[in-house]
Amino acid sequence: MDQILKLSSIKATSYQFAQEYIFSTVSFSAISDDLKILFYALYTVLAELSKIIIGLILCLSLVTLKLGIALLPHAMQLFRSTVEFHKKLSYYDILIETGLITILLLLFLYQKKIAEAFKSIERSISVKSKAIAKSLPHILYFTSSLIAGVLGRKFILPLTANKYMPIFTTVIPLITLLLFMQKREIVLDVKQILLINHRFTAIVAIAIYHSIVTAASTIPFSNRLLSFLPYVKETMIVILVWIQISSNFCQIVFTSLIRPVMSKIALYLPFSNPSTLNIDHQERQAHQQKKNLLLTVIRTMNILSDAQLSFISNCFQDSMVMIVALLFLFFPYPFSYIGMVTIGFILPAFQAVSLVNRLSQHRLEVIRRNSVRTHDTVNPALIEKDRLLLRDNVIAWANYWVCLLSLWLFRIYVNSLFPSIIIITTVWLQHSYFQGASKTVPFIMLPFHIIYDCYNGPKIREAQPGKR
Repeated sequence: MDQILKLSSIKATSYQFAQEYIFSTVSFSAISDDLKILFYALYTVLAELSKIIIGLILCLSLVTLKLGIALLPHAMQLFRSTVEFHKKLSYYDILIETGLITILLLLFLYQKKIAEAFKSIERSISVKSKAIAKSLPHILYFTSSLIAGVLGRKFILPLTANKYMPIFTTVIPLITLLLFMQKREIVLDVKQILLINHRFTAIVAIAIYHSIVTAASTIPFSNRLLSFLPYVKETMIVILVWIQISSNFCQIVFTSLIRPVMSKIALYLPFSNPSTLNIDHQERQAHQQKKNLLLTVIRTMNILSDAQLSFISNCFQDSMVMIVALLFLFFPYPFSYIGMVTIGFILPAFQAVSLVNRLSQHRLEVIRRNSVRTHDTVNPALIEKDRLLLRDNVIAWANYWVCLLSLWLFRIYVNSLFPSIIIITTVWLQHSYFQGASKTVPFIMLPFHIIYDCYNGPKIREAQPGKR
């Protein structure tokens, strides 16, 4: 350190010495002492920097080991409970469990080849009967689920416990939505709209499930009543998993059950926009005559565009959320739980249904413009503006559902928060003024960005050799 303190006394840094050294007969060794001081200072700095790096790596290693030691008792408890559970199973049950796990592993490893083989079989069957070809995946899935549920009920039963049910109802939808947002840019082409519709309709089904379960938990002796209904949880797992896997089955459930019921309810909600909920034309006219007379006149006279009317409808929705939140903040149990699911799940589910219908209409419009070469009277700038507005809505509500599912996982596994805290948080996440979801999602997506870049970065660079 003494040598470093001498840096201020180095002669080579002065202009006068540099001039004399260059333009006189002073020997080369005149700055040897300065060079020794500088090299020794550089060596000292590098040594200290190496110590800092080694210390930082050591501290991070100690933190990792500390976390491992802290998680070790839980891991050992999980291992012991797994061993004790399998001791109660017979040799026949363990053999069935091993067979099912092997089949699932093979399906995961060879999913592309299996999908191609199944599509070829489906095409050959569709030549004779398209109805059988369309229903074949659903028949195979539910039949195999029934066989697995009956034969392996003893080792499948723990999956229906309260600790493991959220894996199917919250964790898998959250990971699927995060992977979709990570991998794809929202361009709203024909193929991507189908995928977005599948994701949002599955989220609506998940939201309805959580709303019903949370509201039913407030009923006295609900767990006792559930014991008289066998296979309810198993059936819900099978249905929810297939909704998230099969877009066709999800569309069937959505068009035949979810959308009709929610469209009827939406007629009586003050923030709803009937034109985006696929409500019957006569019912829509009757609904417009009953409420929002000013908006009806504006829509009839074409004073405002659909985008502007959508903005006004969003303002109504935000106002409705704020009013409902203020009401339920002061309500006691069980009404606070009802307010929690109403603001967190039900009202955003209506927005998701509306968004799905608008995406479907946009997809049909894109197909029409691509297939029929006509001189469209609509300004292309307006079409692009509507597409960007629709894309922003997709991103905003996808961000909200990511944050809500993450909050729900925290509530289930970490801390059962007060309903008032969840109400305030969900209002902040979805309100168009605060836009809390867009501010929170980057922190949730950070691990997925790192993992995605590590695994797919080299592939992207190899696919684009010209870009460095």
